[in-house]
Amino acid sequence: MPRRLDPFQFFMVAVAGWMNQRHQQVVNMATPLTISGVAHD
Repeated sequence: MPRRLDPFQFFMVAVAGWMNQRHQQVVNMATPLTISGVAHD
Protein backbone atom coordinates (compact mmCIF):
# COMPACT_ATOMS: atom_id res chain seq x y z
CA MET A 1 0.00 0.00 0.00
CA PRO A 2 1.56 3.35 -0.99
CA ARG A 3 2.41 5.88 1.66
CA ARG A 4 0.42 9.08 1.81
CA LEU A 5 2.28 12.19 0.69
CA ASP A 6 3.05 14.38 3.68
CA PRO A 7 2.86 18.19 3.31
CA PHE A 8 6.65 18.62 3.12
CA GLN A 9 6.97 16.07 0.32
CA PHE A 10 4.08 17.73 -1.53
CA PHE A 11 5.80 21.12 -1.19
CA MET A 12 9.10 19.73 -2.48
CA VAL A 13 7.41 18.10 -5.49
CA ALA A 14 5.59 21.35 -6.27
CA VAL A 15 8.81 23.38 -6.05
CA ALA A 16 10.67 20.86 -8.21
CA GLY A 17 7.95 21.05 -10.85
CA TRP A 18 8.03 24.84 -10.80
CA MET A 19 11.82 24.90 -11.12
CA ASN A 20 11.64 22.46 -14.03
CA GLN A 21 9.10 24.69 -15.76
CA ARG A 22 11.32 27.76 -15.27
CA HIS A 23 14.34 25.82 -16.60
CA GLN A 24 12.36 24.78 -19.66
CA GLN A 25 11.44 28.41 -20.35
CA VAL A 26 15.11 29.41 -20.18
CA VAL A 27 16.07 26.57 -22.53
CA ASN A 28 13.35 27.62 -24.97
CA MET A 29 14.62 31.21 -24.95
CA ALA A 30 18.23 30.11 -25.48
CA THR A 31 17.50 27.59 -28.25
CA PRO A 32 17.11 30.09 -31.15
CA LEU A 33 20.54 31.50 -30.36
CA THR A 34 22.22 28.13 -30.76
CA ILE A 35 20.21 27.21 -33.87
CA SER A 36 21.10 30.47 -35.63
CA GLY A 37 24.80 29.88 -34.94
CA VAL A 38 25.35 32.81 -32.57
CA ALA A 39 26.60 30.54 -29.81
CA HIS A 40 28.75 28.34 -32.08
CA ASP A 41 32.47 28.70 -32.68
